[in-house]
Amino acid sequence: MTGAAARSLAVSLLALGSALVPPRALVAQSASCGSADDVVPAVPPQGWAPPLDRTVSLDARDVSLRDALDRLAAAADVRLSYSPDVVPVDRRVCASFHDVALGGALSELLRGAGVEARAIGGSQVVLAPLRDPTAGAPREPTMLERVIVTGSAAGAPERPLSVEVTTISGAALRARGAGGTVAEALSGAVPGVWAWAQPPASLLVRYASIRGASSFDAYPKVYIDGIEVASPLLVSRIDPATVDRIEIIRGPQGAALYGSDAISGVVNIVTRTDGVADGSPRFGIDASGGAVTSDYVARPTVTQRYGVTVRAGSSTRAATLGIAAGGTGPYVPGAWGRDVSGVLSTRLVGARSIVNAMARLSLADASATESPVLADSVFHATGMSGSGPIAFTPASVQSSREYTAGTTIRLMQSSRLTHSVVLGVDGYRLSGVPAASTAIPSAADAALRDAAGGADRGSLRLATIADLGHAAGIGTTLTLGAERSILRSATVSTLAPTPLPMPVVRGESPRGPLLSDGGSGPGSGHDGGRLDDVAWRTNTGLIAQLNAALLDVAYLTAGARLERSGGFPGAGQWNVLPLVGVALVRGTQDVQLKVRGAYGRGIRGPRTASRETMSGSGRGRDSYGGEDEITRRGIAAESQRGSEAGFDLYVGRIFALRATRFNQVASGLIQRVAIAIDTTYRSGSLGPRQVEYALQNVGRVSNRGWEIDGTFTRSALSLSGSFSAVSSIVRQLDGGYTGDLRTNDRMLEVPARTASLTAAWTGNGWLASVTAARASDWINYDRIGLAWSVVHDTRPPDQPIGDWLRGYWHSYSGVTRVRAALSRDVTPSLTAIATGENLLDYQRGEPDNVTIVPGRTVSLGIRAAF
Repeated sequence: MTGAAARSLAVSLLALGSALVPPRALVAQSASCGSADDVVPAVPPQGWAPPLDRTVSLDARDVSLRDALDRLAAAADVRLSYSPDVVPVDRRVCASFHDVALGGALSELLRGAGVEARAIGGSQVVLAPLRDPTAGAPREPTMLERVIVTGSAAGAPERPLSVEVTTISGAALRARGAGGTVAEALSGAVPGVWAWAQPPASLLVRYASIRGASSFDAYPKVYIDGIEVASPLLVSRIDPATVDRIEIIRGPQGAALYGSDAISGVVNIVTRTDGVADGSPRFGIDASGGAVTSDYVARPTVTQRYGVTVRAGSSTRAATLGIAAGGTGPYVPGAWGRDVSGVLSTRLVGARSIVNAMARLSLADASATESPVLADSVFHATGMSGSGPIAFTPASVQSSREYTAGTTIRLMQSSRLTHSVVLGVDGYRLSGVPAASTAIPSAADAALRDAAGGADRGSLRLATIADLGHAAGIGTTLTLGAERSILRSATVSTLAPTPLPMPVVRGESPRGPLLSDGGSGPGSGHDGGRLDDVAWRTNTGLIAQLNAALLDVAYLTAGARLERSGGFPGAGQWNVLPLVGVALVRGTQDVQLKVRGAYGRGIRGPRTASRETMSGSGRGRDSYGGEDEITRRGIAAESQRGSEAGFDLYVGRIFALRATRFNQVASGLIQRVAIAIDTTYRSGSLGPRQVEYALQNVGRVSNRGWEIDGTFTRSALSLSGSFSAVSSIVRQLDGGYTGDLRTNDRMLEVPARTASLTAAWTGNGWLASVTAARASDWINYDRIGLAWSVVHDTRPPDQPIGDWLRGYWHSYSGVTRVRAALSRDVTPSLTAIATGENLLDYQRGEPDNVTIVPGRTVSLGIRAAF
């Protein structure tokens, strides 16, 4: 940590610390975690009805209530039935039971949870609401006692974490009526994160900002049940019915555990595995259909979505299968999308082990065509077509095939020693990607074309968490881990530049392509495409992290990841990714305040799966046998370092407020820079216009800002909102950079402010919610004007392309998305649903003036459970 960063972190913590309420240590609801010797008094088996009279033993420290309950059920060999909607399964518990009655152990674990254990004969135990919930039961604990997976090696309580981790529950996604895209799930709901709306004709999620700009192809490192995916940009659609929760770390602090590519953050999608009361299968069916309006088609098009969920097993042996399919018709001529996905998750619990396994398959097809805005503005309006409409060339059908399979194993050797194993593989196949259809394509478009082909990533992560004991009020935990991953990528390239499809005038010959960067993909209709030599990338990481707790009030985290990645020039190099953090917690049972701060550093190698096309065959040579571009130009790695400081305030389960100030510096950002435009084309002549690109390091960018989010729940009403303000400024340029950015410029396509507000009303069989999310004030290209200029060659032949591009920068004021959902229980097993998307009916302006998204979308559906 630099001196300036350390001073900034210290000042922030001191300022926030002055707001602390009088000190009072909090006690976990089941048993205190302050001492390893805490033991729940033995409860004799007499007086408990079978099977609650069975004796059990359990050592569980800082685990979720769900894990503790399921391990007790496995130890007693009983079927334990409960609803996650009634039991606070993510609550942190600590207890040590030795030969006690199951009923007594459950009573202690459930104290204050509002439920009790009831024996219903045989080996069946049900956790049901208390008959008298006010009979001396302590109040329910606050959210600081929640256990989360991300940010730890095997799950840890949120209370001591110095890094902010945002959690979105699957129930919240379903209640909000989220349509299933990552953009809908994250944008606005997670302060500091914004992804542009994903039209059905796009297979790629486009991240605009994750605390500013950490890369030109910005994306967080994405995991599914702890298994790293091969391409985070292609994980663009999720089925809310199969999601238990999504956990998000923002900033480079997560790199100490998760390694390269985590420079902007980490997203872990945890799939849902729920048992059922009697073990027999339970089915859920969702079906909806609706209409999509558009200014670019004569009549509304159809959208539809279907889903089937099957749950079976008990809390100790459970499986969930979810299958979803849907699609949207042509909201602009020739542009449509359809997808089908399936997720299978299983859970097996023993007295000292928990095994989770999952498999995912996702198939998506999309048809992309030229934007009618671009065609009308650049060609038709100029008189190139004379009169009459523009006839488009056939649309390109893109296909994406993704899969994930793996397992997570936790072995609780004792209350002091836990082992964790994660083993999995993820991959994709991407074909039919069209070449660029706009002048100077966006980084997201370029990343999609470069990813054409496929990749497979296998990973193995081992960790041991040791409780070193408590002395003088100080408890320490040591985590040691090792990780190894192998990425195999095969990307599509060309031997020579090829022309692009373009709008053609009816009754006339094509005037030639608008632009070419030499890229094409299978199914694009271009000659010369071939499969590059397969590239292999390896990553090895060694992890050490020490956590110390003082009187269950002050927490210190210090650790580092020593990593060797094959994504760097040469044979790879070792990097140290540190993490230092502190958290202070004070409060009462009703009010809790946590002050936290952390510093971290992350790195991303210049060679990634999305850059293989630009870097050659992946073995240090290009397609013609020479050095690849990364080696030849000496492209350095991207990195980001910085600190965050903030506070979390909780008032029971009624009110929560979280605020974070971040100060980060991104260095070596790699941009695909346009260095020349072919000037041989002149108006009235035929032949291709081509743009030549090169990868270049930009320099140093500062990312600073504030993030605020909060919730309020009272009776049937709940409100949640977030706000973020970010300043992403170029502070220093690399000596060899020739692009259009200059010192003190704002980074392109980064909104200065994002915000969201959700209001929900629940009661009497009704559920209604309205969500508004807004991003405002960013700079991007005027793509219409830029395309016009390229077609008509208004650029002087000798003008540098960097300065020329700056003339087409355009300020975008903002975009607001409004979504609403309404559901009504018709019978105990049947629910009617109505949803509305893009209710303000804005189709343009996000993130530029060429991209078109579907208009107002209204759907009606049903949800059945039996």
